[in-house]
Amino acid sequence: MLNNILSRIERDIIVKNLSEDLPLLIIKSVSTEFIPHEKHLPQFEPVTIKPNTYSITGEGIIFLPLSNFFFTIPDKTPVCVFFYYKGRGLFFETDFRILRKGYALVVSPHIFKQVDDSQPIDKQIKAKLFFNTQQKRSLSIDCYPHSTIPLFSKDAWQLIDEVHEKNVLSVVNTLTGNDFFRVLDMFTEKKALSIDVCFAPINAGLFLSDDAAEIPSVLGRIEPLTLLFISHKELVLGCQSGQMPLNSGSEYAVEVSIPIMRLVRTIFITVYVSGLISSPLPDCTKQCAVCTISSIREEDSRFLYEKLYGKNCE
Repeated sequence: MLNNILSRIERDIIVKNLSEDLPLLIIKSVSTEFIPHEKHLPQFEPVTIKPNTYSITGEGIIFLPLSNFFFTIPDKTPVCVFFYYKGRGLFFETDFRILRKGYALVVSPHIFKQVDDSQPIDKQIKAKLFFNTQQKRSLSIDCYPHSTIPLFSKDAWQLIDEVHEKNVLSVVNTLTGNDFFRVLDMFTEKKALSIDVCFAPINAGLFLSDDAAEIPSVLGRIEPLTLLFISHKELVLGCQSGQMPLNSGSEYAVEVSIPIMRLVRTIFITVYVSGLISSPLPDCTKQCAVCTISSIREEDSRFLYEKLYGKNCE
């Protein structure tokens, strides 16, 4: 973390710039993802503060007037404030204070740079999607797993909570053409052999039904896709911004890298986009591309089958 903290001079320059430009701010609850703190602190959905809707005093206090804002965040709640300076993501920790005429956030003496998420995380599954299926592949986009949605799981349906259930199941039912509870009941009563048809749609539903957006470390960079599900038959990719670069009915090449002990297994596949689906939430721009694997080596198919099911392909 020390390598990512701004010097005193950098901090003073940036606070002066912040006071003059009053850029977009994002207030998030303190998370161990950014600053290792106590997990019991109050949590709330990220809040976006539009540019020029607040002021900053000469003492470095951000003031949010009641005429523009109303929050239910408790007084003295520790928060993280994110903003961009020349396209670079920065953040600091402070306390959220409730005043008589509004809310206040003191700009911390310590401002941190966001970790550059363009750098691949060591020993993490990742993929690269190419926009043609030929041997000479040039134009491509990176794909990284979601932080909380398991990539290889038959039991992701257990992550569906009461708040998101309706929206998740609307995605699942749309993609499968079946009612999920009916399929689950049939599987439980052994009237159907499998609920495999729901695995990929459930992961897509979990992604599309959560309106919390990832905050990129660098503004304006080409957005990587989110690798939501992969098996020996299917691939699901998510897009945060709503600008999904894939087209329904088109075919693409994908290179998947999966770490195994000290080695990395590289799998080459081609996929056919069988459909695109948008979030059921009114103000959420997320989209998913549901893909069918159209070409894969037999040994790689067996490997992916075993990653999902934990057993040999019969």
